[in-house]
Amino acid sequence: ARAPGQLELYGVGPPAAAVLSEAIGESSLTSSKEPTSQKLQQRESRINLRPRNDLIDYKSCWGKVAYHRHFEPFILVVVVVYALWIGIEIDQSKGGAPSAHAKTIDNIFCVVFSLEIIVRIFAYRIRRNFFCDETQQIWNIFDFLLVVLLVFETWIFNMIWDTSSPAVTMLSTFRLLRLLRVVRVLHMMPELASMVKSMAAALRCVSMTGVLAVGIMYSFSVLLTQWAKAHEQVKECEGISCVKVTFGTIPSSFLTLTQVLCYDDTFFIIRAVMDENLFYGFILIIFILIVAFTVLNMLIGIICQIVSESNASERRRLLKEKVDLFFQQLMEELDGNGRLTH
Repeated sequence: ARAPGQLELYGVGPPAAAVLSEAIGESSLTSSKEPTSQKLQQRESRINLRPRNDLIDYKSCWGKVAYHRHFEPFILVVVVVYALWIGIEIDQSKGGAPSAHAKTIDNIFCVVFSLEIIVRIFAYRIRRNFFCDETQQIWNIFDFLLVVLLVFETWIFNMIWDTSSPAVTMLSTFRLLRLLRVVRVLHMMPELASMVKSMAAALRCVSMTGVLAVGIMYSFSVLLTQWAKAHEQVKECEGISCVKVTFGTIPSSFLTLTQVLCYDDTFFIIRAVMDENLFYGFILIIFILIVAFTVLNMLIGIICQIVSESNASERRRLLKEKVDLFFQQLMEELDGNGRLTH
């Protein structure tokens, strides 16, 4: 719960903040007549912080179902279960056509997702607005294409081709596109979408850090390759303990330095180099200190800062939208005297 003073931080004035806090039950209502708890509940039920769309008929049966508060969470659960089922089905399949049990479950999911898209289309006053709604156009078209893909894969494909046909092999790859439905979770869970946006905001910084790391690795690769080509192995070696195997060429040196960064046999390689030349062994240690300890840790710190700032900005934006929406609906309930109607 937020106090009126906290709401002022988001551009809500003191009087409006007090009204907002009172209306959503964050403080007691002060009026000449103390309202009952039943009236408070009725008022809170009338105020819906979900954005309204003039293109949708909320009073129709389709609109009531599509925008019921339990409809979207139910679809979210179905999407998650469907994603788990894809993994289970692939894990238990033997590379051929799906079993009768798998087909039954696929049919159930196909029916559920088909009914969902039908309900959402008929919730619009004009059906074609489902594809033209500026606020939801991308997600609506995306969901519609996924359902068309699922219907074709589950029902139409079996009518055209026999299960023993070579086209079944093509279908096994085609079915992986069903995983795109998991992307809907981003639309249904704003917190997860905020994290993805933060990662996208940090992409430029990550790319520049990657370029810096590659540049440093290339410089050390040239140095170590030049030494390895002129060096004669002193001690007996096998595999990656041989200098010419690990640093004999630029690509092999680059691969070995990547292996060192991942701490895969890192000190085994360093000890093998030190047995041949102590100076170049310390060169590898310096490489670890520069890239692994400095550059990569600096990258982690920058990413944390960017993600924190992006999440804070996204939370402020979402709160501002909710406050603006709340007052739009609040003004509709004000009577001529500027008082809330019960």
